Amino acid sequence: MVVRDAERLRVVEETVAQLRAELGVLGVLLPSLRVDPVSAAGEVGYPLVDLGA
Repeated sequence: MVVRDAERLRVVEETVAQLRAELGVLGVLLPSLRVDPVSAAGEVGYPLVDLGA
């Protein structure tokens, strides 16, 4: 199965949004939570989620 770049990015952005929402329910705020830009630029696998520093 070939996954296009747009699909890969959409999936990981949805994952980040869901994680942010679930953590918010618990009162946890990670201001730097985002899609890792280096892994998003690659073509192998899905991009990583950067939890922040």
